[in-house]
Amino acid sequence: MEIKGNKGYRQIPMDFEIRKAEKKDIADINQLITENLGFFCDDDCDSSEEFADDETIIRLNEKQIAEAVSDFRVALNKDGKVIGCCILKHCDGERDVYGIGLNRYLEIGSVAVHKEYRKKSVASCLFSECCKGRNQTILCEGWTYNTPKAHVHHALAQNGFKMVKNMGPSYYKNNGACPTCVKRFDGCNPDLCTAHIYIREPKK
Repeated sequence: MEIKGNKGYRQIPMDFEIRKAEKKDIADINQLITENLGFFCDDDCDSSEEFADDETIIRLNEKQIAEAVSDFRVALNKDGKVIGCCILKHCDGERDVYGIGLNRYLEIGSVAVHKEYRKKSVASCLFSECCKGRNQTILCEGWTYNTPKAHVHHALAQNGFKMVKNMGPSYYKNNGACPTCVKRFDGCNPDLCTAHIYIREPKK
């Protein structure tokens, strides 16, 4: 697979496969999201279980991931284990928390990569698969904690995304994400946790 870098396009030696998710992947996706992100929230949902343990969040996630599984892409290692995932969905009807008119976008969300496979272009290849053949504007919310760029900034930039908006301090805190965030027990400062919004315009 070719990925755009600072010196043009380079070939990625892939020791993993990327495909659309299937029902058999639900448990692995759930585990990956719970361990890396926390609560999977699709289509403006809320959790009433504050500071829940992982078992509770897995239970909360299972139904929603099962309903949305056809929108997921997964990366699998040579043994068939799910090592990365993301969801690609239409934003129609969603609450416009970004103030940019969401109904005209596709959105990539719930990007998670197993810790043993980070910095190996898994996220870049997931983004590339989501963008392939799409003639629509695609949005991605990049999570950042006390850093000037989102943790997936490089992978997004490789696929033609540009950061268009910083949601400012306390974004996740103000939107009720802290009680079921993966960092909820880490003593983090929620005022340092925010979102950067990235956009990829279709090629003309």
